Amino acid sequence: MSIPTIEAAAASERSFRRAKRTVLLAITGVVAGLLLFIVWREMYGEKFTISPETTYITEPLREDGLPDYAAALDALASVGVTPENNAAVLYWQAFGPEEVPAFAREEFFAKLGMEVPPPAGDYLITSAAFEKEQQAAEPAAPADAPADESGQGGPTFSERLDRAMNAPWSADDEPVVVEWIQRNEKPLGLIVEGTRRSRHYQPALIPPEENRPGPLAGEMFPSLHTERDAARLLCAWAMRRLHEGDVPGAQEDLLTCHRLARSIAQGPSTIRWLCGNHIESFALDGDAALAHHAGMSSADAISFRDRLASLPPMPTLSEAIDQGERLACLDYILRFVRYGEHVLPDGTLYSTFERVPTKLVHWDMTLIRVNDLFDRMTAATREPDRARRSTAVNEVRLRLGGMRDDTEKWWRVVADRSGLAADLVAPLMIPAIFPVLDAADRGQTKFQLVQLALTLAAHRADHGNYPATLDELAPRYIEAIPHDLYTGNPLIYRMSDDGGGYLLYSVGPNETDDGRSQEDDPAGDDIAIRTPQSEATP
Repeated sequence: MSIPTIEAAAASERSFRRAKRTVLLAITGVVAGLLLFIVWREMYGEKFTISPETTYITEPLREDGLPDYAAALDALASVGVTPENNAAVLYWQAFGPEEVPAFAREEFFAKLGMEVPPPAGDYLITSAAFEKEQQAAEPAAPADAPADESGQGGPTFSERLDRAMNAPWSADDEPVVVEWIQRNEKPLGLIVEGTRRSRHYQPALIPPEENRPGPLAGEMFPSLHTERDAARLLCAWAMRRLHEGDVPGAQEDLLTCHRLARSIAQGPSTIRWLCGNHIESFALDGDAALAHHAGMSSADAISFRDRLASLPPMPTLSEAIDQGERLACLDYILRFVRYGEHVLPDGTLYSTFERVPTKLVHWDMTLIRVNDLFDRMTAATREPDRARRSTAVNEVRLRLGGMRDDTEKWWRVVADRSGLAADLVAPLMIPAIFPVLDAADRGQTKFQLVQLALTLAAHRADHGNYPATLDELAPRYIEAIPHDLYTGNPLIYRMSDDGGGYLLYSVGPNETDDGRSQEDDPAGDDIAIRTPQSEATP
C-alpha cells in the first residue's frame, strides 16, 4: 500500500512543479510583455499629455487629437466682438475681398458676421497698384531723353508719396499724389469710420497643408499692406491740409492715423502689433511736421498734444506673447512630435529639429519648460517700469543663451526626462520677440519726443523762438520735463544758434550718445527729432 502512495505523491509533486513553472513562465511572459510595451511606448509612442501645464489648452482638439491652436486663438481674440463694434467689418468693406484667398473667403467673412463683399467695387487702390497704373500709362521715354542728376529718371510714385507724408506740399507739387488720394476718397471714409470702433478682430487664416491644418505660425495676414496704405493716405492728406493752412484738418487726419494704429495693433499677434507700430510711426512723423509748422498757435499746439495724450495707449505686447507666440511655438513642437521634421519649413529650425531623436524625448517636460519661458516673458512685458522690464527680459535672454550651450551635448537629449529638448526649441523660437520689444520702446520714446516738440512749438508761438533749455518749458507749458526712457537722464536738447531750430533726442537702446540718429547716414542708435531749420547734429 505504501508504494502506490509514494508514486502518487511523486506524480503530484511533478505536476505541481510543472504547474509552477507554467505559472512562472506566464508571469514572466506578462512582465516581459509589459516591459516590452513600456519600452515600445517610450521608444516609439508619443510622450506628451494634453494638459494646461503642457499643451496650455485642452480644447478644442483637431481630428488628429492635437490641440486646435488656431481655433483657440480665434476664440480668445473674438470675445466681446460684434459686427457693430468690429472695425475690421468696415475695413473689409473698404478693401474688397480679393486679398482673402478663395479657399477661406466664405468662412473668413462669416466669422466676421458679414457677407462676402462683391468682387468689384469702389475699393481702396493700393499705392503699388496705382504706381503700376501710372507706369503703364506713361509713354516710353526717347532713348536720348535727359536723366536727372542721379543718372536715373524722375522720382517714382513711392518716393513722391514718402515726401508727401512728411512735409507740407501743394497740389502743384504732387498732382499724382492728389489723384491717388481723390480716387480713394470713398474707401478712406469707411476706414475713418472704422477707427472709431472699439474692437478690431480678424479670424486666423491658416492655409491647409497635406490634408491637415497648417501650422499656426504660418498664419496669413492679408490686409497688412492695404492698412499701411490707408495710413499713408491719411498722413499725405494731413500734410496737404497743413500746406493750405488747415491746421485743424491736419490734426484730425493725424489723430485718425493714430487711432488706426491702435486698432490694427489689437489682438494676440506680434505681426499685427508690428503693423500698428509701423502706422504709429507714420503718424508721429506727421506730428513732428505739424509741430514745426509756423502757422500753428500756442493753443493749437497744446490742444493737439493733450488730445494725443488722451488717446487710448498702444496695445501692449503681453497678450501677443502670452497667447499668439506661445500657442504658435507649442503648435510647432506638437506637430513635429506627431509628424516628424518634414512638417517644418526649411531653414535653421528644420535642420536643428531633424537632429532630435523624437522617440526618446520626454516631451511633457519640454512643453512645461517652454511654457515657463513664455510665463517669464509675459510677466516681463507687463512690468510698467522700463528698467525693471529690461532686467526681466535680459534674464530670459541669458537663460536662453545658457540653454543653447547645453544642447551641444546631443547625447543628453536621448531618454531625457528633464526637458532638455526645450533647450533646443526655445532659443530658436523665442528670440524673435526681442526685436519687437525694442520696437515698442522706440515707439514710446518717439511719442514722448513728439509731445515735447509740440510743447516747444507752443513756446515758439508765444516768444518767436525756442527756449534755450527744456527747463524753461515747466511749469507754464508742461508740468514736468520727461526723462529719457532708456537711462532716466534728461533728454538731450540743442537749440540752433539763431534760436529758429533745435535737435531733441534720446540716446536709444544702447544707452550711449553715439552721435547719430536712425535718420542719419550711416544710421545710428539715437532717436531724434530735429526741426527742418536746425543744422545741429548729435
